[in-house]
Amino acid sequence: MHTPIVHRGPDGEGVLLFDGRETSQFHEAGAVPADSASSVAFAFRRLKIVDLTDAAAQPMSSVNGQYWIVFNGEIYNFASLRSQFAASG
Repeated sequence: MHTPIVHRGPDGEGVLLFDGRETSQFHEAGAVPADSASSVAFAFRRLKIVDLTDAAAQPMSSVNGQYWIVFNGEIYNFASLRSQFAASG
């Protein structure tokens, strides 16, 4: 399901697999082992528009790696949120 949408996000890709015990992240779908098994899998295609750095690559994890997100969309008020979070430390 990841390959047919390459045109929707030609600037990057990511895959996350979770088997109930361990999380494995791959920066290319072709790097996922053919014999891998997982309970949950996320795949993402990226189109760089606002943040052109690798810091915006997905799937994204929390600092401790416990939480993961795949986000398809734009946060329209990101500038005001950034200012608000920077002001609060």
